[in-house]
Amino acid sequence: MIPEGMHILPSNVPDLSSQLNDEHGQLKVVPAAFYKMQRPESAAVYCVRHGCYGLPTIELCEWLRDFIGERQAMEIGAGNGVMAAHLGIRAVDNFMQNDPRIRELYQLVQQPPVRYGNAVEKIEALDAVKKYRPQVVISCYVTHRYNAAEHWRGGNMFGPDTGEILKLVEHYIHIGNEKTHSRDPLMELPHEMHYFPWLHSRASMYGRDFIGVWKGER
Repeated sequence: MIPEGMHILPSNVPDLSSQLNDEHGQLKVVPAAFYKMQRPESAAVYCVRHGCYGLPTIELCEWLRDFIGERQAMEIGAGNGVMAAHLGIRAVDNFMQNDPRIRELYQLVQQPPVRYGNAVEKIEALDAVKKYRPQVVISCYVTHRYNAAEHWRGGNMFGPDTGEILKLVEHYIHIGNEKTHSRDPLMELPHEMHYFPWLHSRASMYGRDFIGVWKGER
């Protein structure tokens, strides 16, 4: 694991784009063995270059498919929509990073924003759950909603209202990272944690990736 704060020069890191992008320039779902063969920082640099956070693998998708079973599922904050498309489930996102103000911030730090997938529906997460009534909701490296009363947690003012979503579903699954999501209020609610070697993300260098499972009230 690479120490946090260590400066990585992208020019010194192999570019995985030719191996990970399809003919449309979109991320492919590949076996986890691919990432195991790369330098630890290569995946993070790829994510920065292409505006993505989670790196769905064949193994992750198989685990999710087994967990979902015959139930209806939806991915919120789906971004490029790659994982949802592979699973054959609905993908939604509020397209936050298309906001001119947000794009300006990304330009300042010289990072590309998310490229939203053509099959991803623009809608707020809670509105989508109320509209489509999925039994299982999945989020992958989604940042929790900012609450001014708990400023120390940080968060994103456009983040999903997971507390309300939990009232409407059977299960909520969050794929995240122990460091990145350590202050998420969800982590303080009863849940199961799963750790697998086939989880990979933008933050894998700094903390363990996990699958968290919360039982909803539905």
